[in-house]
Amino acid sequence: GADSVDAVSSLDRTGGPDGFGYTFKDSDEGGCPVNFVSIVGNGGVNLNLTDDSNSTQTLNFPFPFYGTPQASVGVASNGYLHFGSVGTDFSNDCPIPNTLTPNNAIYGHWDDLLPSGANNVYAASFAAGSCPGGRPGACFIAEWNNVPYFSGGGNVTFQMILREDGVIEVQYQAIGQSGSSATAGLENGTGTVALQYACNTTWAV
Repeated sequence: GADSVDAVSSLDRTGGPDGFGYTFKDSDEGGCPVNFVSIVGNGGVNLNLTDDSNSTQTLNFPFPFYGTPQASVGVASNGYLHFGSVGTDFSNDCPIPNTLTPNNAIYGHWDDLLPSGANNVYAASFAAGSCPGGRPGACFIAEWNNVPYFSGGGNVTFQMILREDGVIEVQYQAIGQSGSSATAGLENGTGTVALQYACNTTWAV
């Protein structure tokens, strides 16, 4: 079934704090509940990303990240959001922290992905009171919708949700290859502080 983080005991279900104070908690450990509401056909705009590409989206609220309010966010084809340079490394770096770019980023499922056509990344900002799933306040959602891996062998469907209250949700629905070559977590602007959820670790949803 779906999970808002993982459902396999091979991964820690809680973690942190990192040097800033971020922690993570899975849905089955009292974190954000499983609440995947697709934005495809529900306000989401197809960003028409291609291999190793990126789209900058304006946020309709200042999102605090490592203490700095952010007015926009970069959505990367390879499964992450960033507030700095996108980096040219198509494959994931782990463990994190890692000073190689990208930094200042949130990695949902950072791997070499290949969106095209309808199997792409969708994004939308929602005003307070209209955030899907009954979430409080305003929010921004990016959804990787049935996006294949560059190497083939499965697809990923997951959402990364930035909430006005500073909470970051990652809602996983399907992870092909079980995350075996992916990084998940978040990292500060210099790549010196990070909260790692997964590093080439097999997990299932």
